[in-house]
Amino acid sequence: MVSERGDESQAVSIRSADSRQVANWLAAGFIDDRTRSSLDQLVQLNAEIQRLTQIRDAGEREMKEIFADQERLRQNLQALGSTSNEKELRERYVRDLARQEDRVNHLRDEIDRTRTRLRQIDEQFSEGVQKVAFEARLEPDPGPTSSAA
Repeated sequence: MVSERGDESQAVSIRSADSRQVANWLAAGFIDDRTRSSLDQLVQLNAEIQRLTQIRDAGEREMKEIFADQERLRQNLQALGSTSNEKELRERYVRDLARQEDRVNHLRDEIDRTRTRLRQIDEQFSEGVQKVAFEARLEPDPGPTSSAA
């Protein structure tokens, strides 16, 4: 009787794993409780990275929208003459520009804080990945074989 045994492996990006997948790996015996705990921490860090990335991206999108609107306001200001109606409109445009500049300054601060926190969390994630090393066997090791004499 011939028996063939081989090792199989599968690479999975921890950035694409979620808590449910980690629980499935534990249930299937691919990882132990200690590894699950480490992977759960990485999953949580990755979720925070995704959340912070969304905040940063939303802030950057809003800034682009403000810049586009400011360009429109500047063009409108250049087109205005010196009548009293145009003077009121000019003052309104200037107020709008000032309000938008305040918002841009707030967004810049928020984006900078988010980027800093994102770098910190990403470093923690990278350190955590380096600490977690495991191999999963698709089939349990049959153990030592006994030979009959």
